[in-house]
Amino acid sequence: MKTSLAKYYGMSQKELEMAGISVDQIAAKANEIEKTISLKSELFETNLPGAVTTWQSIQAQLNEGEAAVELIRIKKNIRNDSIWYVALIVKPNLDTPELVILENGGDLENRYIKLYKNSILFKRVDKQSYNAFWKPIDEKLEGVEKVYLSSDGVFNKLNVSTLYDPVAEKYILEKLIVHNLTNTSDLTKKTQPISISDSFSMNIFGDPNFNK
Repeated sequence: MKTSLAKYYGMSQKELEMAGISVDQIAAKANEIEKTISLKSELFETNLPGAVTTWQSIQAQLNEGEAAVELIRIKKNIRNDSIWYVALIVKPNLDTPELVILENGGDLENRYIKLYKNSILFKRVDKQSYNAFWKPIDEKLEGVEKVYLSSDGVFNKLNVSTLYDPVAEKYILEKLIVHNLTNTSDLTKKTQPISISDSFSMNIFGDPNFNK
């Protein structure tokens, strides 16, 4: 948005009026989105009241070759496309989360999700969805072998592992393990081991004959 803002500042007032662009509105919205992103990156909020998880605590759970990706859907009140998707990427040894902004949220939620579903329905190789949904994020995942992914919005309607990279000629599942999470803060939650009693037993039957 700030790149667009710089371009708008170079336009005359008449050009801005003809294009229906309000620089003040865009600047205010840019600041609002920046604050939202800042809050998310600092807290990676959990759904529990009063409970927060810092991105550093998530980073502490990651091994080399792993990354945590938190996708956030942002609704903005600007002319034309009003939806953005923001990906916050945490990797070991980073000083701060990396940020990827997908400004084509409206297209993702309409044109591209339909294309993705139709490609599956008609069993066609989909060479567009990867570029639309994942390529900008994938470019930040060099050297990463496993991703812990928390999706939002339209990303809940697709399986990232099934996206086809037309350049590498591989599906994501062939080059990356994607582990889906409800929230990246789940990485900081300790799992309780299952306790099995010594007296526990089970019977296993194979190829039963139900006619007897």
